[in-house]
Amino acid sequence: MAVYLLLSLAIFGRAIAGHLGDSHFGIGTDPSAFIWSMAWWPYAIRHGLNPLFSDYVWSPHGLNLTWMTAIPAVSLAMWPVTAVAGPVVSYNVICVLAPALAAWSAFLLCRQISGTWWPALVGGYLFGFSAYVLGQLAGSHPHMSLVFLVPLAVLLVVKAIEGQISGGTLAAGLTALLVGQFLISVEVFATVTAVGALIALLGYSFAPREIRLRLNAVSIPVALAYGFSLLIVSPYIHAMLGNDWPSGPIWSMTAYSADLLNFIVPTPTSAIGSLAYVRALASPFSAYGVAEVDAYVGLPMLAVAASYAWYHWREPLGKILVDSFVISSVLAMGPRLHIDGVDWGGLPGKILPMLPLLNKALPARLMMLSFLVLGVIAANWLASVRRPAIRAGAAWLLILFSFPNPAAAFWTVPNNTPSFFTAPTCTHDLRAGETVLVLPFGIRGDSMMWQAQCGMHFRIAGGYTAVVPSSFSDWPIYPAFLAATYLPDPGAQLSAFIAHHDVEAVIVSDGDPDAPSWNRLLASLGAEPRRIGGVALYRVARSATDPYLAVTASDMRRRALGTLLDTLVRAANGWLAQGRSLSSLTPLKAQREGLLPAQWLTGPTSAGWSIVNTSLPWNDPRYFCGVWLGPMKRGLVGVGIYGPDDAMAPALARYRPYAAHIYSPYPPDSKSKLSSQKSSGASVLAVIEFSPSGLKEAATRVASLSVSRQS
Repeated sequence: MAVYLLLSLAIFGRAIAGHLGDSHFGIGTDPSAFIWSMAWWPYAIRHGLNPLFSDYVWSPHGLNLTWMTAIPAVSLAMWPVTAVAGPVVSYNVICVLAPALAAWSAFLLCRQISGTWWPALVGGYLFGFSAYVLGQLAGSHPHMSLVFLVPLAVLLVVKAIEGQISGGTLAAGLTALLVGQFLISVEVFATVTAVGALIALLGYSFAPREIRLRLNAVSIPVALAYGFSLLIVSPYIHAMLGNDWPSGPIWSMTAYSADLLNFIVPTPTSAIGSLAYVRALASPFSAYGVAEVDAYVGLPMLAVAASYAWYHWREPLGKILVDSFVISSVLAMGPRLHIDGVDWGGLPGKILPMLPLLNKALPARLMMLSFLVLGVIAANWLASVRRPAIRAGAAWLLILFSFPNPAAAFWTVPNNTPSFFTAPTCTHDLRAGETVLVLPFGIRGDSMMWQAQCGMHFRIAGGYTAVVPSSFSDWPIYPAFLAATYLPDPGAQLSAFIAHHDVEAVIVSDGDPDAPSWNRLLASLGAEPRRIGGVALYRVARSATDPYLAVTASDMRRRALGTLLDTLVRAANGWLAQGRSLSSLTPLKAQREGLLPAQWLTGPTSAGWSIVNTSLPWNDPRYFCGVWLGPMKRGLVGVGIYGPDDAMAPALARYRPYAAHIYSPYPPDSKSKLSSQKSSGASVLAVIEFSPSGLKEAATRVASLSVSRQS
């Protein structure tokens, strides 16, 4: 443990040495949610709150935290550190400990199976500092990097099979480990259980009679351990299975699957992967970042595994190890085989989206099991090599090819918390328990971390969690918080959102590059901001927002989509009426000509258009920020909007008499990403095709209806 901890401190710890609270591990905004979790569980228990549900995020409706990676076991274990030094320090400590703990527990397993010390030391390193752990550490996913309980659970089973511990000791110890793992990561618990059961059945099928008898004896205490552990965590499971159970996958299983080329080409989490040439090679399968690109094994380790398989394939242990590596690695590649980012067809992993719990997991994370098996294989192989020079050379090659990125700055980022949230200012200027809208919002910001650093003094109307409550996502202003979106009358939309979420104050961070955009939007509230501690604090006048309590999210969405579609129809007709070429029509060009109101473009724009809620499979200038405008085939004119299909239906129906075609979703190809995933209420792109004469008639109709409404 000392060896691994010193290595972890040397590589990762020096990045935060002397800055435990001023910086934190992780790329992006994921750390915010975990730092919040470090503060939430002690706070909830101290104040007698239900820790499995919180209205301190997504206020006032709240969130079932069992569908958030809330790491309760870790938070409670680190409670003393959090109480003394704060949640950011606690989070940093567990990030440094994660690789060392994983390596140490894998070392114990490798030593048990190989019967040697220093080969087991190498085997433990290959697991604890594997591409999987490094990727999860870089992505700030402590629930996935704290996997040290998995090797310990396997170790107990191995000891029981070998007769070194009794069935009662196995049942008691395994119960404790399973409960701990469940309360760190339900995903790891579920995937290890499912894949482990599959591998155990396979091993049982070819094991000799003597080993089968031992397995039969061990199966009873293992079953008891699972029964006891599930009974202990049954309140958590009951909460998970409540009314807000998310149906289907939460994230794309295809996007977060292992690429076959990644097995030999590393990402920048490793020293070799940080080289410019290698980084370019990895770019096709690193499009979603390096956190879930965890399959890099390296040529030396693959050679060792191949050699081990060649000599030990017919032995029970060798067969189960090789089969385990193949099974977990194939499943990690997910539903489709990708080589260098190119789809080559289906894989056995296509069964994963069909399974009730495993469809919430990301396939690439199954590489954790592959690396555990590889650690054991490496330890056994090194122990069997007779020539010391070959053993030493092979060990150094294994370490060299998997060594982490040594650049300290790669692993951490500065803590960008405005002083408003860390000084006594927040408790002085915000009332205890009041609801605040913090911008930047959700995944674009660190509002949950800021709330935790303020001691949970206030609630936030928002958050960054895997599941977004429909009470937020149903409002038209919600997409505009995350990405630039054309939204008619954005001031009214914001006021309606604020009224229905009991927002009493709005805070805009001065450090956000989109702060000018937010401040322009908030000017519609008629409140002057107070500049303090690196933020602009707006107090909401209820007299300005209470009139919107009479409307619903559906009302505001239908109003926005209808107005937007009408305006696009008039814009397209106006473009042609001015004698302009249809082939050059796009939303941006219509906006520049004053045909599409520029003030409707709402949301973050300074950071580009990277965070969007569409899954359009192409880049097309006719589509921009939720609208479609431009030429179609056969001289037709295309006008479209992006939104929930049921909410768009009334607006689309008005134009059916004048349209040549209406596609909802567009494109009409049933194999497209949009149409294949369409369900009632799903957001899709709907496009109406008009002939020039039909467009003119439709625009005239829109104008007459507008005059009638005004009259």
